[in-house]
Amino acid sequence: MRLLVKVSFIVVALGAMGLGLLALRQQRYEVSNQISRAHNRVVDQERAIWRMQAEVARRTDPRDIRDAAERLHIELVPIQPAGSTQAADGGATSVTPPSDPAAGKAAPSPAKPAGKKPGAPKAAEPKKKPSTKPARKDAAAPARKDATHGH
Repeated sequence: MRLLVKVSFIVVALGAMGLGLLALRQQRYEVSNQISRAHNRVVDQERAIWRMQAEVARRTDPRDIRDAAERLHIELVPIQPAGSTQAADGGATSVTPPSDPAAGKAAPSPAKPAGKKPGAPKAAEPKKKPSTKPARKDAAAPARKDATHGH
């Protein structure tokens, strides 16, 4: 009688351990599936970002900007650094708003803030202290594709 109780207890204990093992295995499969779906979402979002970046690059072509400025009758003028009379790179431009026919004069330039005199000294900017934090290693590292996924 005692032996029957011990054997039945061992069988029940082994059954419980087997069920626990099956439950853990199922959880592992579910978590693996969730990770796979999350990875697929990340890949899809990266592709969407790349498409958007390509579209932005296409739309910011200098010829397209010049064409749009001509259609809107906006004059593009070279950007001039503060205190300089010539553009440093010769190719950068800024937008000058069209003249206001009702007022009979050109609209104020957005590059020159209103109320400032051309010869007025600039306010001194406070000096920044050098950062004591070490630079992040991954901040300057270029993004790389994972070679195992082939996307």
